[in-house]
Amino acid sequence: MSEVPAFPYGAVYFRKSNPPREDWPRDYQTAAEDGLNTFRHWFLWSAIETAPGVYDWEEYDRQLDLAAQNGLTTVIAEFITAAPEWVAPRSTVEWRSGRRPD
Repeated sequence: MSEVPAFPYGAVYFRKSNPPREDWPRDYQTAAEDGLNTFRHWFLWSAIETAPGVYDWEEYDRQLDLAAQNGLTTVIAEFITAAPEWVAPRSTVEWRSGRRPD
């Protein structure tokens, strides 16, 4: 007889700038102790690909390590609408009035 997978029970946790890094270990431990088994993280394209072909995975790797250490699974929510500035330079932004940012 196969085992039924656990029902995902958790929260959205990591949004790149919040919560502060020093809170992460405590928060993962508390979540596991409280019976949560899943965290969802926003993987922000603009925070990961900082220049064309240049990737910064450090904080995301830390989140996945903490999840593994505390027995939590991770649901990755891709947030590709937060495009890096290098994709569309500021000069391409224009309001309906025709005004462009300085």
